[in-house]
Amino acid sequence: MKKLVLFLLVVGVAGGGYYYCHRQRSCSFLTQRKIKVGERSFDVWSKEAIEKRGLPFRMVPDRDNAAVLYVKAARARTNPTGTVEDGIGYSASWAWDPNDGALMRWLDDQKECLSLLHRATRKPDCQFPILGDDKATVLEIQIPQLAMMRTLTRLLVCEGKRCEYGGDCEKALSCYLEALDLAEHLDMSDDMLICKLVVVACNSIGTKAVEMAIANGRLSQENLKKVISRFLRAASERPQLAEVLSMERVLVEDTVHILTGDPGRADEVASAIAQEQAPELARRLGTAARAGSQQHMSEVARIWDWATKWAEIPPWQALQPSLGWRAYIDRYPPRSELVKLLLANFGQARDQFARSEAQLGGVALFAAIKLYEKKNGRPPASLSELEGGCISRLPKDPFSGRDYIYKVRGNDWILYSVYENLIDDGGAGSWPHKMSEDKDLIWRNTPIPVKPRGR
Repeated sequence: MKKLVLFLLVVGVAGGGYYYCHRQRSCSFLTQRKIKVGERSFDVWSKEAIEKRGLPFRMVPDRDNAAVLYVKAARARTNPTGTVEDGIGYSASWAWDPNDGALMRWLDDQKECLSLLHRATRKPDCQFPILGDDKATVLEIQIPQLAMMRTLTRLLVCEGKRCEYGGDCEKALSCYLEALDLAEHLDMSDDMLICKLVVVACNSIGTKAVEMAIANGRLSQENLKKVISRFLRAASERPQLAEVLSMERVLVEDTVHILTGDPGRADEVASAIAQEQAPELARRLGTAARAGSQQHMSEVARIWDWATKWAEIPPWQALQPSLGWRAYIDRYPPRSELVKLLLANFGQARDQFARSEAQLGGVALFAAIKLYEKKNGRPPASLSELEGGCISRLPKDPFSGRDYIYKVRGNDWILYSVYENLIDDGGAGSWPHKMSEDKDLIWRNTPIPVKPRGR
């Protein structure tokens, strides 16, 4: 009897251990069949369905998967009122109102959400679920966390700004850098272009907050070193655009098959687009979808072959008007309208990737110059003086392929990228940035005035 009890005990412990390990080695999202988002219910693609489409799949232990915590954080966040929503939006720019009682009370209510975010950004890996079903199109596949990630980034920045204006600059910087960690997690979680564009937006929000903290002289030497290291890492580890094309192509091909094989489905998607006040886009999609799958698939293959090569060309070449994405795609006749619509994000992604790279490298140099000033009581005479003591390597300007331009007169200096027109305009940019208007993307040796919130 004792032997039987001992045998059952051993089997039970072994079985329990195997079950625990198995659960820990599988992403919790893939153990669910459906996820409900609002009033809609989505299938979760299985490991087999993902691999069948030739998409990358990684097993992530539940305990290490930051995505689980981000989902919980999204659920814990309470929706702000209209005025508080405005305050959150301003926090992502240079404006901040520490006397906004409604915003401060709302932040106090987000303690659980913020606690989950702080835990999530310390995790080593992140894998969100891929939602949809075999009939879903690219336009309908939804990852609910994507829409929330920019909001969660702004929440981190809001907490950081409150800490900064309360005098706790170290905690403020931690929040700002966590915004970059959130973007990095989002980067590793999925390879769709739309996801990468959200990554760039999250990076930009955190970057603006760090720039302001540096410009207003509130960072110690140790914190400046943290910024330099973190921004150099973000610039070097970010995947290149060419690396995300394989998944994007699979999704585009799936969509082409569905829309061209089922005219009713094309009408349904076109109707959904029309409801979003885009009737011309809906008409073009409905017409294009009826052209036939084989024709469109040949278009996808031809464009993708060129796009893969184009994605690997340095920005200072690819952004030349004669070589740009729009110049290329416009050479195609109207019969490729569906392909044009499905690849609408591609050219935008290329531009935003280059802008993000310029910002990451520029802020690393900006922090290194400020660190040099703190150590030596004067700015460096040239960027080469930063190497070794203040920065491990000098990042290159993606819009020129050369060093960022740095000019110094006494204690006054300016650092800049030649930016999107690819021309050195002598530092003709605004500080703080107005990204859509600037000829050069600049950083200056002057504080950034905190603008009052618009009313």
